[in-house]
Amino acid sequence: MAEFDSAVSYKMSIFGRYAGWFFIISSATLSAILGFSIVHVLVAILLTSGVLFIGVFLFTVIQTIFRSRSALASAAKCDFDGAISQMDTLIQSNPRVTPEGLDFRGRCELDKGNIDAAIRDFDRAIELDPKLAAAYRDRGTAKKLKNELVGAIADYNKAIELEEDEPSAYIARGMLRQRLGDFDGAIADFSRVIELSRNSHAFTLRGSAKLEALDFAGAIIDLNEAILLDSKSAVAVANRGLARFRQGNLKDALADYDLAIALGMGADEYAVYNNRGCLRLVQSNFGGAMIDFDKSLQLNPRNASIYNSRGHASAISGDIDGAITHFNRAIQLDPKFPEAYYNRALARQRQGDIDGAISDFDSAIELRPKYVKALNARGSAKGIKGDEDGAISDYDTGIQIDPR
Repeated sequence: MAEFDSAVSYKMSIFGRYAGWFFIISSATLSAILGFSIVHVLVAILLTSGVLFIGVFLFTVIQTIFRSRSALASAAKCDFDGAISQMDTLIQSNPRVTPEGLDFRGRCELDKGNIDAAIRDFDRAIELDPKLAAAYRDRGTAKKLKNELVGAIADYNKAIELEEDEPSAYIARGMLRQRLGDFDGAIADFSRVIELSRNSHAFTLRGSAKLEALDFAGAIIDLNEAILLDSKSAVAVANRGLARFRQGNLKDALADYDLAIALGMGADEYAVYNNRGCLRLVQSNFGGAMIDFDKSLQLNPRNASIYNSRGHASAISGDIDGAITHFNRAIQLDPKFPEAYYNRALARQRQGDIDGAISDFDSAIELRPKYVKALNARGSAKGIKGDEDGAISDYDTGIQIDPR
């Protein structure tokens, strides 16, 4: 930090200005008192000063190591306040460690949810050391949390440019690309991670990206490899179950969901219960499906997709009013959930509310312009209303997007 650098420089200049006079006067005084030659006394003073300098230097080093280890220990215990406090003291007492120290403190701030404070530390770390790849990567993660996605990608790109063989930046960029719908870019990043570090997590990431890209066969190949490398990878097993379900392989999909739950999915366990409930719906096992949806809601009561699934189950069983209630709740929790609008539109159409259905189809298509099912369904609803031109337009758009 500049203010500490200038203070140290000023103190050193004062010391340099008066050090010579100090040694001469001290030597003359001691030689007169003790009767030794001034040369002997001067050598003794210089040796003593050297020992004191080394002692101070070693004390500073030991103190730096102790505070660094204390900060790491605090972070490991999730005591981010303690870690930040240790790093505050360390940075102030030893300006030379500021780039890495600021990056570490920024990560602690990020873990606490203080995104702006974290970005300030990352900015300063980069200013002090423009080649510190970790600071770019960590700032990218902070920007992603602020939904500054273009800036996040730029920081990940810079981190990769500085450290081409570091997997973490590829993982971060790949996950963001997947979120943005750039599945080819995500798969390329995860492929690079596999080249650098062939492990279960890397294959799970690439399998997940292929799953979202609707490459179910490719996803299963990657997820099989992930499970071969780590037979207890519940995430890989659960994702393979979803890929198998999408392929229509219900028996093996159900076995994967059961195994994933047995292995333990942690915070994501609600999603496996939800997916298994959807599979049971396809099997016409409505009772089993509702049990799974209820369990999923217990684990995550504010997840919109679970209410959407419950609404789907209610609609299949003929409870249209109940279905609409569930779809309403899903939309309330997530107003940008296109499937919930689409499903509510179908339910409203079954009740004869064609205008309400078309309105919901409009919302679904606005959120997902290439939502072919919604385009075709809206075309059908417009046909019921007598809007033949509007119906043909929707059908044509759907065919242009997916000629199949």
